[in-house]
Amino acid sequence: MFVRSHKQSIQGKTINYNLVLDIHSFILFAILLAMDSIHSLVQYFAELPGVGPRQAKRFVYFLLSRNARYLDEMCRLIQELKNTIRTCSECFRFFPNDVRGELICNICKNKNREMASLMVVCRDVDFETIEKNHIFNGKYFILGGTVPVLEKMPEKKVRITELLATVEKRAINNGLKEIIFAMIGLGSPSSST
Repeated sequence: MFVRSHKQSIQGKTINYNLVLDIHSFILFAILLAMDSIHSLVQYFAELPGVGPRQAKRFVYFLLSRNARYLDEMCRLIQELKNTIRTCSECFRFFPNDVRGELICNICKNKNREMASLMVVCRDVDFETIEKNHIFNGKYFILGGTVPVLEKMPEKKVRITELLATVEKRAINNGLKEIIFAMIGLGSPSSST
């Protein structure tokens, strides 16, 4: 027999009790605890963009098949993410922290970039795609997602207010003349045959 002590709070009162289990109940209890962890992790993965419940389960079972070193390294990298990456105060893209603790990314600091052009993209991944292909040499603004046209207050979902302030500031200070909305992934117009 196995004995497990528990504390549970019900309506503000703490109740202490011992759970006595035989071997079969203990195994079932351990499986249920593990399944609860699996279910919780599946729900976290399912929140990732483009990941549904089935794919999320595949991620969890993949992680379960890895060794402890792999999982420890992954946990360390996830925890380190918030400490080593920051958001640019001008374009709102994520960029690596440097030793000086800069608030502005290297793109926004670069004086050789075209100041009169501003490209608005939905997400950092869109910015990276455009930068990798060297097709734009101006400044950027990361909107933070696609514009939720059916929302009553879209400014709570994306950085519309910040975009308007950036446009006004750059028009006055930098002679902004061109704004390009590069909304990748919103679909293409239907073609007729």
